[in-house]
Amino acid sequence: MDLNKSVAVIGAGIAGLQAAIELADCGLNVYLIEKKAYAGGNVQKLYKMFPTDDCAFCTVSTLLKPGIRKCFYRAGVTKHPRISLLADCEVKQIEGVKGNFKIAITQHPRYVSFNCTRCGECEGACPVEITPKKWNETPRKAIYLPTQMCIPQTYVIDREKCEPNCAKCVEICPFEGVINLNEQGKELELNVGAIILATGYKEFDPSPLINLKYGLYDDVITQLELAQMLDPNGPTGGRLIRPSDGTPVKSLIMIQCVGSRDQTYKKYCSTICCSYACKHARIIKAERDSNIDIYVIYMDIRTFGALETYYRECRELGIDFLRGRVAEIRQRKDGILNVIAVDTLLQRSIELSVDLVVLTPALTPSIGSDELFKKIGVETDESGYIIAKSGDKTLTSIEGIYLCGTAIAPTDFPSSVTLAKAAVFNVLKQINGGEPSS
Repeated sequence: MDLNKSVAVIGAGIAGLQAAIELADCGLNVYLIEKKAYAGGNVQKLYKMFPTDDCAFCTVSTLLKPGIRKCFYRAGVTKHPRISLLADCEVKQIEGVKGNFKIAITQHPRYVSFNCTRCGECEGACPVEITPKKWNETPRKAIYLPTQMCIPQTYVIDREKCEPNCAKCVEICPFEGVINLNEQGKELELNVGAIILATGYKEFDPSPLINLKYGLYDDVITQLELAQMLDPNGPTGGRLIRPSDGTPVKSLIMIQCVGSRDQTYKKYCSTICCSYACKHARIIKAERDSNIDIYVIYMDIRTFGALETYYRECRELGIDFLRGRVAEIRQRKDGILNVIAVDTLLQRSIELSVDLVVLTPALTPSIGSDELFKKIGVETDESGYIIAKSGDKTLTSIEGIYLCGTAIAPTDFPSSVTLAKAAVFNVLKQINGGEPSS
């Protein structure tokens, strides 16, 4: 029987949070390791989840908090006695075997402790004003709150932006010791019996597809950037605008399968892209302006199961779906974008003029995950995703190391949660002397 009842969960997105909460509620000590200054992952940027269009900032509540689900910051993660949230951390090395893994971690300084009450006095006193470089960034100070729903609900400091010898945030903070501008990084070593990888995903960078002009035209954005735009707490206050000049959008085109199902870039289908494109199109029509013209250029619509109804509702709202491929995007002198494409159903060329183009890129493993997987020694496929054992997606080639969420493959929110539960089940079987199914 494996006696070490500590578990490391690497990645604190929705799958990692789900796994950590359930493991802790089952009596295991959990180290929740996150490379960013806060937990939440990509869900922090999604605004709403398909197919229900519910708020995305929601996770399972711990048994220590009444209720079933809570907003991220109210879920009780940082207050749970069995969860140690290690943010701003970099995994340097992992060695050992099932039941006895050693993890070497560098924890970078955050300068503000988890005891911060979010009073905001420090931000008001900070003299440094940081101007956004991109439309989807917001003005901030050197000390700032990363997101409205971040875990922990504490400020962080961009130390490189601080003025020399400035300590106004320390002076105004009503609680001694909460802000420490002299904090140093730490080298930590954890000893755990099992590891769950919940490393998440990122959007494929469409820049190499030069015909689509991403990075060249301000009004060509991605679906994740559109989600930020639609968020009332986001950089535009929920207004659908052209990033180039801030004017309201009256027409837009979504281009599917950017970099995916492509022999040059990513050969696989990311499976959920059609669904979240429908989500955004429906939000725009139903919540912003029903008169906005929306076109979706697709290779094949792949909305599985109940999501087919979701797709049909979009058509009923007047959203035009065109099967085809985009040849080029050209910008007119007035800023309007001309999208030149081939309609593969009617075998004809088409040209549409719109205010905004939204690219739907492939979903790929998160930044830095390839290096982490090499350190661990788990097997990956040509796309960088971990190869799971046949019969159970949460099992890796190394006993005692498990998977969940989009560390396995592009996965939607409900499936990520289900996979987190499956990984937890296998960990509990191991800890209690059983063997995970293979």
